[in-house]
Amino acid sequence: MEASEGQMLFVRTEAGQAFSIKSAGQWFRARCDEAGCPGSAHVLRKAAATRLANAGASEHQLMAVFGWKDPKEAAIYTREANRARLSASAIMLLSERPKNTDWDTFAQGVPIGAKTKENSST
Repeated sequence: MEASEGQMLFVRTEAGQAFSIKSAGQWFRARCDEAGCPGSAHVLRKAAATRLANAGASEHQLMAVFGWKDPKEAAIYTREANRARLSASAIMLLSERPKNTDWDTFAQGVPIGAKTKENSST
């Protein structure tokens, strides 16, 4: 992995050179082992991508942060985060009781204003 002009490089080998992709992962894994914690560079990137997506980052923002060229990689994280947000907002709909509505009828899925045996006078 060589840093080209305009790119930031924060970690170098002991000889001051840029790490290769493989050696950077191996170096990080060794530091995790020394610290006695499970982990790898891949797990760290996955956790960061998950946290960013959960915070509302778009696919293109994730692509910019992680250097991905294909939106499919970012979509893995945004799809799951969007599903969780949609699920939570859908559940909230159940707690929003319409005014002037019989709750039991509403909870059973009967459309608001529909005639039922209980409210029908015929």
